[in-house]
Amino acid sequence: MKSLFIILLFPFLINAQRSDAYHFYTGCFISIGTSEVIYHYTYRNGLSCLTGAATGVAAGAFKEFVWDGYLKKGTKTWPDFFITTQGAVSGSMFDRCWQDWRERKRQNRWKALEYKKHLLD
Repeated sequence: MKSLFIILLFPFLINAQRSDAYHFYTGCFISIGTSEVIYHYTYRNGLSCLTGAATGVAAGAFKEFVWDGYLKKGTKTWPDFFITTQGAVSGSMFDRCWQDWRERKRQNRWKALEYKKHLLD
């Protein structure tokens, strides 16, 4: 769990610029949000995490290549795209761990209820 926090704090640990931190956390939050929505409807860990990561990468690509490159609303740079992609992949890994933690918590709660029911019989 400590390594996940280190990954999520990566932009601040390397003394990154504010823009890089924004790109990282935007990719991370898009990935986690999409992954949670897909997991809520399908209950499939792999599908939800892959979809979340793909959505985060696609958002970064759209921002860099369409918004900054084609529409000339900003400066198109490859490092911004890579930082957003890193955030999307990190967010997807974090969400997978979070889903597993919630599932274990549900299973432990179910076992405790079965044990209490067993005691009452």
